[in-house]
Amino acid sequence: MIEKNTGIKRLMFALVYSLQGLYAGIRYESAFRQEFILLLLLGVVNLRSV
Repeated sequence: MIEKNTGIKRLMFALVYSLQGLYAGIRYESAFRQEFILLLLLGVVNLRSV
């Protein structure tokens, strides 16, 4: 029988897969990279205005 990941282990795998997808998007997709940089810049501007 196949053992399923549950609880914290399942969350950790989901986090790792999400970070791998984010890294792949930044590395290989120029439009994603542009939007990510824009998100970072606007986040900094927003924090400075608070």
